[in-house]
This record gives sequence, C-alpha cells and structure tokens, in this order.
Amino acid sequence: MKSALARGHTVTALARTPAKLELTDARLTKVAGDFHDAASMRAAVAGHDAVIICASSTSLSGFKLKPDYFSSGTKRCIDAMKEHGV
Repeated sequence: MKSALARGHTVTALARTPAKLELTDARLTKVAGDFHDAASMRAAVAGHDAVIICASSTSLSGFKLKPDYFSSGTKRCIDAMKEHGV
C-alpha cells in the first residue's frame, strides 16, 4: 500500500477491521469486507485498474482448519476482477 501511495496511486484497502490499518493518506480508502466473501470482493474491485492481494490468516491454526485459505480467497478476487474487467 505504501509503495502504491508513494507513486501517486489511489488505493482501496479491504480489511475485516479497517480501523486496524494504521496507515492514513488522502488517497487511501479503507473498506470493511472479507477476502472470502464474493460480494465483498466484487464491491472492492469495482472501478479499479489493478488488485494487489496482501491477505493473511490471523493464526497458524487458521491454515490447519482451512488449508485452501489463500487459493479460495484469490479465486473470489479473480472472479471479481473478471466480472469488472480488471
């Protein structure tokens, strides 16, 4: 995010708890959503030119419970990108 903002880009950050994102910038919009929720991804991706995925699980046990954590969320993101021509 910092690099994109430093290069003059407008950035939308999707997070479960956007208030936890400490970075502030006039070109940064923080949006509440879930990487694994198709509607959240569609709403966040709409109107954008590119997507950078920086997702992480909140704990190592999260990967044990859901080993496809990244692949399933990335699929929803790619589906949203295709839908919106990103």
